Amino acid sequence: MKELTTKIRAFINGCNTRCAPFVWTNTADQVPTKENREDTSTPSHQGMSAPHCH
Repeated sequence: MKELTTKIRAFINGCNTRCAPFVWTNTADQVPTKENREDTSTPSHQGMSAPHCH
């Protein structure tokens, strides 16, 4: 169990080191409204969560 905990902690620390804050690059006028936005969801995307770090 100690080895697993050590590996998980190393992953978390590495993820925290690589992450960068979100930078907003569009103006409010460039952001599409929900009604005008193209639907990009497909059944294969449902239930999946995006990774928090890359």
